[in-house]
Amino acid sequence: MGFTVEWEGNNPLLILEGDIIFDDLYYLDGKIYGDSRFDLTQYICYNMLEVNSLNVTKNDIAAISALDKSASRWNAKIKLAIVVQDEHIRREALLYIDFMKDSSWETKVFSALNEALDWCRK
Repeated sequence: MGFTVEWEGNNPLLILEGDIIFDDLYYLDGKIYGDSRFDLTQYICYNMLEVNSLNVTKNDIAAISALDKSASRWNAKIKLAIVVQDEHIRREALLYIDFMKDSSWETKVFSALNEALDWCRK
């Protein structure tokens, strides 16, 4: 996996590419939640437009959502956007959204980065 984390103030934009596995997502969660800016983060945007494959199971997605729900105890007011066009990856993103429905975070899937960032910044 290749990734870049760009910070817009206290808000990370994660640009992912290539083949993604659970360990990659777990690593990125730790990188964001371990950063001193996380307490002031208002949104997180995952740009997955250049991802070739997302090799995760339903249990992997449940585990990531459990980590994110735990992180919401420190910062309860985050918007999390996932930008994706590939249908398989979109289905996995929607499963994550379903797991997060009882979280304090707002989560949404987009097909265009500019729409996701507009939503995040509102």
